[in-house]
Amino acid sequence: MSITDRNMKSKFLIFLVLGMLYYTQHTYAQMTANVGFSVVNSSLCLSAGETVFNNTTSGPLTSVAKWGWDFGDGNHVFVNASVMGVNHVYASAGDYQVFLQAYDINGIVLQSYQHYISIFPASACSTQCPTADFVFPGVLCVRNRIIFQNTTFSPVGSLSNTTYSWNFGDPTSGTQNISTLTTPAHTFLAAGHYTVTLTATGPNSCVSTVQKVVTTGTPSMPPGATFTASSQLIFINSTVTFLYTGPLVYPYYSIDFGDGSPLVTTPSFLPTMGITHTYTTYGTHTVVFSFGEAPGPAAGSCVGSLDIPISVREVPPHPCEDCLGSFRPEPGKQYLVSAWTKEENALPAKTSYTFPSLVLSYSVSAGPIPPPVTVTPSGTIIDGWQRMEMTFTVPPTAVGLNIQLNSSSGNCFFDDIRVFPFDGSMKSYVYDPVTLRLVGELDERNYATIYEYDQEGKLTRLKKETERGVMTIKENKNNTKKKP
Repeated sequence: MSITDRNMKSKFLIFLVLGMLYYTQHTYAQMTANVGFSVVNSSLCLSAGETVFNNTTSGPLTSVAKWGWDFGDGNHVFVNASVMGVNHVYASAGDYQVFLQAYDINGIVLQSYQHYISIFPASACSTQCPTADFVFPGVLCVRNRIIFQNTTFSPVGSLSNTTYSWNFGDPTSGTQNISTLTTPAHTFLAAGHYTVTLTATGPNSCVSTVQKVVTTGTPSMPPGATFTASSQLIFINSTVTFLYTGPLVYPYYSIDFGDGSPLVTTPSFLPTMGITHTYTTYGTHTVVFSFGEAPGPAAGSCVGSLDIPISVREVPPHPCEDCLGSFRPEPGKQYLVSAWTKEENALPAKTSYTFPSLVLSYSVSAGPIPPPVTVTPSGTIIDGWQRMEMTFTVPPTAVGLNIQLNSSSGNCFFDDIRVFPFDGSMKSYVYDPVTLRLVGELDERNYATIYEYDQEGKLTRLKKETERGVMTIKENKNNTKKKP
């Protein structure tokens, strides 16, 4: 293409390409055994060295290939199915949530059991008195029955002569505010912060008291956890993969795909393994990912949720053969669009073109669609061509950008269409297809510098497009005398 002759009709269509992630959906095997474990009481002291865990799972274990232990301090270990116990060394005292999971030969979790333990400092082990302590679930919801697990420690290994007194810090519950059970339960009727007190009284009137603040509310996603969709803008009969990344701190998970299909719940749905769904109806479907302690949204349940909108289009667009897949405008960022245009058979006296235009439109993931933006020619007509330029900001909800070339009357030509960040710069180069010499260089304003050569390939003239027209800025002449 010659820079001085832009008679080339161009048509560009720019799409945002969304990356797709694919995951395998597995089917859970059946396991009739009851997974569980116990802890040797004397090993709960930090000074004891290793904490001893005994696998107490009962029932048939033929489907179990290995056990997975998560000790709650960032460490985990896998052992063969025949190994029914492990030891672990804790670096510091504190409360830990320990998980034991049974896996089949495909690495699929068959069943899981969780239990809270307390590791006590050496000072607690040097006395003959019990050390009061307790743990409670990570999800504490209003109107939900909360079990407080008593983890009181005795250095002599026996708590048979120890009595307990509980105060749940909830005086509005009347007589239900206190308990003498070893492991009691309490229901909080209002959201808030409650100071729960446990007093353990051992032999010889040894008394130990511990207080912990309980906060009731609605379950929330753990810090750093995410729930994502492989694509939020799809076409009908397309499949979306949903994946949760983060710790599985709740016993209940479900996903509602928002299109009327059945609700999928645990144990058949394990969010960290991903799940796929095919949408057969167009429109916007709100996917609801739920998590918590209770199976369902009934009164008294304990379920939090996260929503993801999925926009399903009815008909896919025509394929774009010349699109650059690496171009990806970012929502909320400012860009510059520019082009050159000319009207066919325009009158010489015409000082500005009125027929051609560029129209920018967006497709969005949710909410109202922004109105189209029109770019029209402006500035001086240079050798029959007039420049078009405008800055625009991609809307926050945009997932697709379309640039349409329009002519309101007759034929119009478009050339050198550019879209790039407003705070960036761009240069493009044109080479002769035969000699491969540089014949043009377009600067960040889309104005051309034109290089002309003689038959021997020497640069003879340098021209520059400006708002006043094409100017010659350099010219070389060579005169070589022939020998007689």
